[in-house]
Amino acid sequence: MLRSVLQKQPEERAANTKLVADQLQNINFLTLVGKIHTSRISGPDSVQDITMLSHLGRSITHQAEKRLLSAVCIQIKADVAEGLEWDDELLDTVQADQIAFCMELAVRYGGFVVGSLLDTITVYFGFPQKKENDARLAGRAALELMGQGKKRSSLLYQQHGLELDIRIGIHSGNAVIKPNTTPKGQVANLAKAVMNHASWNTVLVSQETKRLLEPFLEFEAVGPKRLSQRAEPILTYALKGEYTSEAFTFLRPWSIGRKMVGRDDELKTLVTLWEQVNAGTSAAVCIEGPAGIGKSKLLHEFQDLVSELHGTVKKVRCVPEQQNIALFPFLHLLKEEANLSAADTNQQRVRQLGYYLQRWCPEHEQLLPIVCSWLSIPYPTPSAHTTLAPDQQKQWLIDQLVEWLLQLNPRKPLLLIMEDLHWMDLASQELTRQLIQRSGEASLLLVQTTRPLFTPPWQEQLQAYIQLSPLDPIYTRKLILRLLEKYTADEGLIQYISDRADGVPLFVEELTLMLQKRNYLKVKNETYSLDTTQDLQKIPVRLKDLLSARLAPLGTAKETAQIAAAIGREFRYQTLLEVAWLDESILQADIQKLMEANLIIQRRRVDGDSYIFRHALIRDAAYDGMTVPKRKEVQLLLEKLARTNA
Repeated sequence: MLRSVLQKQPEERAANTKLVADQLQNINFLTLVGKIHTSRISGPDSVQDITMLSHLGRSITHQAEKRLLSAVCIQIKADVAEGLEWDDELLDTVQADQIAFCMELAVRYGGFVVGSLLDTITVYFGFPQKKENDARLAGRAALELMGQGKKRSSLLYQQHGLELDIRIGIHSGNAVIKPNTTPKGQVANLAKAVMNHASWNTVLVSQETKRLLEPFLEFEAVGPKRLSQRAEPILTYALKGEYTSEAFTFLRPWSIGRKMVGRDDELKTLVTLWEQVNAGTSAAVCIEGPAGIGKSKLLHEFQDLVSELHGTVKKVRCVPEQQNIALFPFLHLLKEEANLSAADTNQQRVRQLGYYLQRWCPEHEQLLPIVCSWLSIPYPTPSAHTTLAPDQQKQWLIDQLVEWLLQLNPRKPLLLIMEDLHWMDLASQELTRQLIQRSGEASLLLVQTTRPLFTPPWQEQLQAYIQLSPLDPIYTRKLILRLLEKYTADEGLIQYISDRADGVPLFVEELTLMLQKRNYLKVKNETYSLDTTQDLQKIPVRLKDLLSARLAPLGTAKETAQIAAAIGREFRYQTLLEVAWLDESILQADIQKLMEANLIIQRRRVDGDSYIFRHALIRDAAYDGMTVPKRKEVQLLLEKLARTNA
């Protein structure tokens, strides 16, 4: 270990402090032999060659413990595209580079790299230190590896004609942790066996891992696999991706990661309703407030509390670009629950949807062709229900979807979140009205959000109606000080921000951080104040202008954000790649810039990542910055792409 740290050549020297610390932790000082004693300070002339033992060895426990580990096995294959000349040296270099990248990424997510052999890497999550979210980190790391692998593979194909494939297996189980030794045994063995059953460019997990990750990630049943000759087959599942809510709430950007201020009473109301639902009742509540007032932040805080209590959370989001598509929010959730992938063929999607409907709907054979029709999935043969009059078919579908939602989490409490009702289509409004009327049939808490321009027709049936008002000055001050973190702020700066933000939390955040990043602040005696030598007239006075100013210094990433905004609040990487007409390396760099600027959030999926604008107002600011001809050009490309993929 010391030799690797003290290498003379920088390129040969160990540069990852986490790996060095882990190596040090794994040294078994009990194996030292010879003349061993505690080190003493000796004179400069002392050159006695002895083996010394510091106090570090004395602190190591001699007791073994049993601990839950998640083992991740990763296999990497580099190959030459068909028709190209084989180059061993290039293949070895690419594979070695990819293995190093995978190891570095695993460490970044808190994994411990056990080692690599040929083309396979083994990583532990939950060793040497145990964290409560080890399994989630393992799942997130696997998704990130798949996403980055696909992007790197695409670039390698363009530059060298190489194809890069990855497959991953994950298993979780108890392992005996002995002092100062790396765990060995069945957890890693079974993870490798699971990986051997995985197809290339997929992530396969055992039933034990799926049980740990079920609330956060999407899975599709693959079936029983025999992991050893003597053992009974075990159920395995393909990891498909993370739920949208997981993308927002785990490893979150700064604005969501900070603790909420000024909304304690509102949060208490939601918690009380959840306690009632846990007692066997149902409830519905609506949170109303203008854009940027903190509706999403309040929901995130509440959702975190429910998740900590092992509650089940499902979410539907209404978006402006889909407000004229009937039942879009609920059909989108149905697609997620049924694990329908855009990468699957129409035949595969029909089959997968049929399996899912069969689990809860007695009339699944009649429902399948109708749902396929509404999801624009070609179905081979029509049914009697598809010949119903349009209004009758829509009402029958609404009835079936209400039944589905009531059975979504049978015998357990369910938190169903509906965001942005002001963009909800009329058919979805009718479905929501019926769901509230029948909510007493399930342990269901329905939490909705809306802007003031929309009043829910079912308002009188709600158990609570929360209207979020601007933050009081005392909470605005507290939020500003939390954002500045390092130093305090003088009264002039606090008053300047408060007067312009008018108690709107998003405005407070954006304005405070813009002043800090653009050097409008100076520090004296560990106190921030406005730098009056700067031209303060250039500071945007409206939230919309402030968000637009966030995009201005991003170069080509600004145009990429505008094209993404034309696709929608959430957009797939592959769709953006096909519409933007950019070199893929430039597009990846632009997306990285937008993520580093906290403008978009990544949603990891095995079949291709998607991204979400952190706030609807950020998406609006990007879209509004496009010229009308550019909007029309992008819209035509999107329509052409939709026809091609139909």
